[in-house]
Amino acid sequence: MPETTLSILSSGLTRTIGSTGQQRIWFSQHEKLDSLRNIVVPLTIQHDCLSIGHMRRVLHAVLERHTILRTAVYYNEKIGQLEQEIMPNSDDRYSFTVTQNIQSMEQIEALITFEDTNNFAELRHGVVVHCHIIQMGNDNDDLRVGDVIVFAFHQIAFDFNSVEPFIDAFNQECKSPVYRRVQRNIPQYIDYSMHEQNLMADRCLDSKINLARKFWSKIMSD
Repeated sequence: MPETTLSILSSGLTRTIGSTGQQRIWFSQHEKLDSLRNIVVPLTIQHDCLSIGHMRRVLHAVLERHTILRTAVYYNEKIGQLEQEIMPNSDDRYSFTVTQNIQSMEQIEALITFEDTNNFAELRHGVVVHCHIIQMGNDNDDLRVGDVIVFAFHQIAFDFNSVEPFIDAFNQECKSPVYRRVQRNIPQYIDYSMHEQNLMADRCLDSKINLARKFWSKIMSD
């Protein structure tokens, strides 16, 4: 029997209730139930050079394409619910740092380790990405071989399964000579959240979610 694939359509929505994953992470951090660490993705310049200005244009394009990387998450007191809202794309939709004149790998490793726990995120404003440029020299706007771009992501917007798609998207945009218009019919994380809400609200006794509830209720009984 062939496997069925999950079909999620683009809704065009920019605001809805937070997903169960967003709720778990937000409330855990808000109530200080655990110490949340960032997901850090360091990229090393291996050949040629890249201007910081072009790198920021590339990051802007990636955030335009993947809206979860500029999605605000906040508690709406009026309705008593956690909400998510896609924010307009801009250079202040991520935080940015440049460190120059680094002399050793030990210094680079220390800076990468710092990004693991750096509390940079502003969830209320959709700032969930931090970019830290580490330059071995002092070339101002040029990244050269050996320089490092460190991306840190808040876990409310990014997990380890996101690393490869992000690197692929970043590399594609780096190779593109012109800004490419984003296709608006591509499903985004907010569309998955809507799909999840519909599943949770399905009251049919034989729905997948209710069959799952019955299964785990039986397993966890006593």
